[in-house]
Amino acid sequence: MITRSLAKVAVLGSLLLGLLVFTNSASAQSDPDHPVQMTSNEVSGKWARSEAFSHFYSFVAGPGEVKVAFYFRSANNSINVGGQLFGEKGRAFDELNAVETNAVQPSYDFIWGMADPTSRLVGRFNVPKRQKLVIRVYNGPGVFDWTDPGTYKISVEGGNPSFGGEVVKAEPEPAATNGGSGTGKPFTFAQILTGLQSVGATPETKTLGGRNKFIVKQVLQYKIAFVMNDEREKDLRAAGSTDELISTLKALSAVQK
Repeated sequence: MITRSLAKVAVLGSLLLGLLVFTNSASAQSDPDHPVQMTSNEVSGKWARSEAFSHFYSFVAGPGEVKVAFYFRSANNSINVGGQLFGEKGRAFDELNAVETNAVQPSYDFIWGMADPTSRLVGRFNVPKRQKLVIRVYNGPGVFDWTDPGTYKISVEGGNPSFGGEVVKAEPEPAATNGGSGTGKPFTFAQILTGLQSVGATPETKTLGGRNKFIVKQVLQYKIAFVMNDEREKDLRAAGSTDELISTLKALSAVQK
């Protein structure tokens, strides 16, 4: 499951300015284990003033390359925004543009960028077989704040997508080797931010305090794949990190230097 794996990411980006009319509006879900089923290739939503959100939508596609376009609108063009695509086992797909260009970012499994009134963020993902996919769209602290409300639209194409509730039987998941993620790798900075912001279904991940303690246990066991700095500490505190988690990450980071 996505929540159990602490999968993925705070990202950088800016919101598009002005008014945009979105179609096929759905009631966005913040539970990654129960995403809203898309009924067409487009879906839209919004976030409230001062709200840090993660919304999840599902559809079926593959095999082939799937493109997911994200459009954002807000009065504040400094708010960070981003998106991801997850597979049947709750693991985020690498974004092909970032991998092919060797882009400088904490991880390759998300799409991000600076938006303007005419741009869109487009992620390309290689889906090896037909399966249920979950899109995550989210925001984060901006250059100044995240007080302004906003809207978004998501558009999907490629990979022979199905939006009618097609059922695809998932293969059994192998035993987890990394805190439920099954990747056998230390946690990325993006995964830590996502873990803080995503409300889980278990008692230990339903509250922000519980998620902090849970992440501390996970990183002590599986370590981290990044080095702490002032900017990352600022982002973590904005996402609700406790002093205990910050000090734990700093200690683990110091070992890597």
